[in-house]
Amino acid sequence: MIKHDGGKGDYQELALPMLGIWNSLVKKEAEATWVFLGWEGVEAKMKGIALNTFKLEDYGVKYGYSPLLVTHPDTLSSKPDMVRAFLSATAQGFEFAAAHPEVAAEQFLSAVSKAYASCPLPEPLDKDMVKEAQVFTASHYLNSDGRWGVMQPKVWDDFLDWLCANGLLTTKVQSRASASDKSTSLDGLRQGDVGEPIPREAISSKSLFTNDFLPKS
Repeated sequence: MIKHDGGKGDYQELALPMLGIWNSLVKKEAEATWVFLGWEGVEAKMKGIALNTFKLEDYGVKYGYSPLLVTHPDTLSSKPDMVRAFLSATAQGFEFAAAHPEVAAEQFLSAVSKAYASCPLPEPLDKDMVKEAQVFTASHYLNSDGRWGVMQPKVWDDFLDWLCANGLLTTKVQSRASASDKSTSLDGLRQGDVGEPIPREAISSKSLFTNDFLPKS
């Protein structure tokens, strides 16, 4: 992103505790970090904190879809009805949340309260923030046709092209238990322990996802 904007791309990376990154930014102990506009962005707005946001796509960085639902191909072939039923129920939940974000937030808070009744969260959820976050994200749940979960091949193709062009489409992946020739630690990746390059033509975007099990409408 820095290089795309004309900079050298030199910066100091701080390895901070995951849950402390946002507070480090607020306290000005760090200059930039990855945040979710639907959570930290909402919190910043509620607290009157002005954020200078940089979106990946505005700086030449392609991205895929996130978060994702992942299953094994064997499950798709052996239990297709179960997968369709699960995705149908999930779609109904997102459709309801998109249409009734505040009600969905109340239901979420109620479910969390029951789930953690015997083991309270370290910090209680801010109910107002949860509601505001739900209202913010509700408009992103469904596509222009009112459907949830549909992925487009071009998004994956663009992401794969970008990974390949930047030397990031390689045989090694990050793992906290890196002990094989297929994985390495995050620090290992940063230090160049990435394995061998994977030719772009070796990976078809169609092998990464399927819309076949989603509700038709």
